[in-house]
Amino acid sequence: AYGWGLYFAERQDVAEGYQSRIAGAQWVDKTGRSKSALEIGEAVYEQARKDGYSVKDADELRSYWSAYAQNGGMQNTQGIESIRAVVDGQGIKLKRSGNLYTVELLPDADEFLDWDKPLSEQSEKVKVKVAPYLTAIKGYIDGDRIYSVFLASSNTAQEASQKLASLGIPGIRYLDGMSRGSGDGTRNFVIFDENLVRIL
Repeated sequence: AYGWGLYFAERQDVAEGYQSRIAGAQWVDKTGRSKSALEIGEAVYEQARKDGYSVKDADELRSYWSAYAQNGGMQNTQGIESIRAVVDGQGIKLKRSGNLYTVELLPDADEFLDWDKPLSEQSEKVKVKVAPYLTAIKGYIDGDRIYSVFLASSNTAQEASQKLASLGIPGIRYLDGMSRGSGDGTRNFVIFDENLVRIL
């Protein structure tokens, strides 16, 4: 969605979310047996009914258990004891596939095309490199639109990213889902060349 390349996140929980969606993840109990989300939700529902909650309340708790199991969230939710009884009692946890790495991105922050910022707020390094390609563009221009200009003159997103790389733009940075609403905060990065990443 943010161009072709290798994706990296500043926040670990964002990286873990990508890991789960891309590499896959499954819920397991303390014996290592795979459990479906539906199966766990049903166990929470049954526990809540045993604990005296109405059908409606127990049904709502069915959808809250995963936040608690993943990161201890929903602590103040009415019925948390029913969720704990199932999740903690069965030792439910998310087993992720793939690996997470701590890396250093070698380019400086001002070398990246900033997806969210208008052309006027891009770094001077980026402005100078993309300006010749934007002369025919009218209206509001931000990083997303700049990438679209390169994409329109390419056969693939990979080719568009490689054109930007050939100009000395090593990648794209963009606000992550936790920061997008406020317009500032932590970011994700797309790197066009794997040699610009060092695993620590």
